[in-house]
Amino acid sequence: MLFLVKYLKNRLFRRNLDFSLRNASSNATFGYVYPWWRDKDINSEEKRSQGSCPLTLEETALSLQALGFDNSTQIYIAFGEIYGSERRLAALRAAFPNTIKKDMLLDPDDLRQFRNHSSQMAALDFMVSVASDVFVPTYDGNMARLVEGHRRYLNFKKTITLDRKRLVELIDLHQNGTIPWDNFAASVKGGSSK
Repeated sequence: MLFLVKYLKNRLFRRNLDFSLRNASSNATFGYVYPWWRDKDINSEEKRSQGSCPLTLEETALSLQALGFDNSTQIYIAFGEIYGSERRLAALRAAFPNTIKKDMLLDPDDLRQFRNHSSQMAALDFMVSVASDVFVPTYDGNMARLVEGHRRYLNFKKTITLDRKRLVELIDLHQNGTIPWDNFAASVKGGSSK
């Protein structure tokens, strides 16, 4: 199985989407504040409820479990370093211990030649994504669209497109105890296109 993560630091800070670092001093710590940034009025909760944010790793783990993937499923994290790295990955790894990245697939010597070439690193992820059994993008950026299109062109394997707007509603309802797990899982299965 493949899982596309777009939980990258620059994307989160540009859109003020990191829910654990909402104050300006945290943003400044990472050097992502530009002079025009203070003039922007971005409501991260509103963006999330509109489905404009990539799913967090916790939300992704819940979604994949609701779709029926069990803890033996191999998850490949593609397209960049995850913001918060291992700390953020903990929830996903707890649900899916067989979570891997490209540096776990390739010998360090083989990977070294690609390290400083982001387009070549993306090409490696693209190749694994196209060849995967199932492709589940957590964000609908250009690379995800390219992979989906190529998989369709090849009349290839299953791609599951998650409705992030509906999903965050369901996750919030489940986490606050409004809907039980079975109803949550049924709603997630009904709201994703294959």
